[in-house]
Formats: sequence, structure tokens, C-alpha cells
Amino acid sequence: MYSPRISYPDGEVLQSFTAIGVVTSGHIYQVEMTPEFRPYRVDVKFLKCHEAPIRPLLDKLSFIRSKTHWGATFRFGQLKIPARDFNLIAKAMGCKPFQALRSPK
Repeated sequence: MYSPRISYPDGEVLQSFTAIGVVTSGHIYQVEMTPEFRPYRVDVKFLKCHEAPIRPLLDKLSFIRSKTHWGATFRFGQLKIPARDFNLIAKAMGCKPFQALRSPK
């Protein structure tokens, strides 16, 4: 999970990965948070980690095509990233890359 700010919409700038996990099923479902807000969800196994700033990783991440306008990559919610990029992020967040990509139990 990438977090541009500490809180939405006007919090202090953060620009860090703040959580990491592996999608455990392809089942998409809706959850009612309030009568007006019903977001879609998937099941994720989250891993123990610490936040990691994105800027030191930008040049190494292949899924970020524009190194100048990199923030646009995250505007559309979930995205699938290559295993190599996932492992780079996991390592920066203090997860062992092999542990991060093992099949979730």
C-alpha cells in the first residue's frame, strides 16, 4: 500500500509504502462502511513490516514508467506488480523477499 499523505485529504506529505501483502483470493466483494460508501475488497495476507519511502526506490521499480510523474501510477487503486518489484519493496520495508512471495496460508 502506498500512502501519499499521513491522513486524507490534507495531511502531511508521507510518500511511503505503509503496508505490504499478498492477495489470497480472486474473490471481489463489497463492504458497507456507511450507507453512502460501499467499497470493493479482496482478501489480503498482510506481512509484518515498517514503512519505506518511495523516492529511493523510484529508479529501480519497473512498474513506474514515468520517473517524473510517478504518483500517477497509484491513482487507480490496486495494481499488479512484477515479483522483482514486489521483492524490492518488501526488502525496503524489512520483509524477507522470499517470505513475502511464498504462498499465503
